[in-house]
Amino acid sequence: MPAARFAGLLLFALATHTHALHQSMQCDLSLFTRYGQDWADGAVPYVDRYEPKTPVVFWAFRGVGWRNPPVALYLATAGLIALAASQLRRPAAGFLLVGFSASLPYVHMYGAILIPLLTLAVAWAGRWPGAAGAAFALAIGIFPPAGLCGLALLPAATWRPAGRFLLGASVVAVLLATHAAVGGYWAGFLDAMEANRRYAALNRVTVAEHVRRWWQEVRTLAVVAPLVPASVALALSVLVVRRRHLTAEHRTWLLVGTLWLLTTQAATFAGGRHFTHYYFPLVGPLAVLSAGGLVTLSGRALRLTLAAFVVATLAINWSHHLPDLLAARRLDPAHERTPVVVAAAYLNATLPPGEPVLVATWDRWAELYWRVRRPSPSRQVVPFNLAETRSELFAEWADDVLAHPPDWIVTDDSTFGPGVSDEVLARRAGGFGGPALVGTPAFDQLRAFVRREYTVHVTAADLAILRRSRP
Repeated sequence: MPAARFAGLLLFALATHTHALHQSMQCDLSLFTRYGQDWADGAVPYVDRYEPKTPVVFWAFRGVGWRNPPVALYLATAGLIALAASQLRRPAAGFLLVGFSASLPYVHMYGAILIPLLTLAVAWAGRWPGAAGAAFALAIGIFPPAGLCGLALLPAATWRPAGRFLLGASVVAVLLATHAAVGGYWAGFLDAMEANRRYAALNRVTVAEHVRRWWQEVRTLAVVAPLVPASVALALSVLVVRRRHLTAEHRTWLLVGTLWLLTTQAATFAGGRHFTHYYFPLVGPLAVLSAGGLVTLSGRALRLTLAAFVVATLAINWSHHLPDLLAARRLDPAHERTPVVVAAAYLNATLPPGEPVLVATWDRWAELYWRVRRPSPSRQVVPFNLAETRSELFAEWADDVLAHPPDWIVTDDSTFGPGVSDEVLARRAGGFGGPALVGTPAFDQLRAFVRREYTVHVTAADLAILRRSRP
């Protein structure tokens, strides 16, 4: 790996992947960060805290949550994408990968970690197949449906490297299984993986709904990241015009890129949810396919095209993100993260470190789980995801809070904030976690108990800090 190439890609990534420094952390990542922090402090995954992700996710966010999560996430995202980009055979593919990933609308582990791991698996398959297998196994640990992407490696596979690839993947699997057994969470891990299997069932929605959601997400990404479809269209146009210049190696990598794109797209259908971040890994194969067209250009034309792409990426990113970054730094009242930072500072100054607090928030307010770490009245610290993934554990959470009511509750309109009426919950019945929110008796009792026993202490936007009015 030439040091100069990696350094250039790293600078490009650092300059364009600033999202984590000024955007509110995506709610899933806040959950993983809190659970990673708790694991580092002795909590046992799936036993003391439940979330149906593999241990790979929690290991990653133990690192992110160590000191300053937004800064750690920024550095990890830029570093990993630059490393993966530097390993691609064609420098053009590396610069396209960094630029495409910078165009994604927000930071998620499927962009920050999954894209680099899958890219390394593809890039290393021919050179270091054992390392490629390990990267691929870790990618499956981040997002199990990514296992489909293994089909993309078949065109370039031979028996001996394939054996080393499987050995590398097996070593990772054995290490994870051993740690689960020694760490006391093997049974919980198997239970979580079974929950993942049920959650990923394709028949959770109809075929028509799959197609509708797929088209909606494709259009959304094309609008928020216009540089990606424009670059792909240009590169494929060049490929068609200069197809006579393709070598056998070019054709092999175009086939790999095509299979990688198709299998990555197929993985987005798991569970029928079609969340936007499920589509983030598409930028990996799109970068490889686009590079396949651009490399047919002459040296000077290719250099000018890549320079124009880098300048365009920097201009678009800085025009969008620099004002937002400056607003976040000065705690502009209109910025989305300012109320979260202010509320966290207030809570940390008001509540003693050992004071039990019920935090029941989501979306941007989910940052409070790691910004205001306090004991919870339930082992299920983050309830909202459980309403969708494990309704019986959501009911357990409500029972625990009723049995051990804290003096303080921090909540928004995701669960039982002041703005959540019976009518609001009824309208949400068909959405994320809706059936559990309207069909869990313990949650109904908890909402009634909170209305009766707690008063609003202070509010900030749609956040409410409630205090128990009597013992």
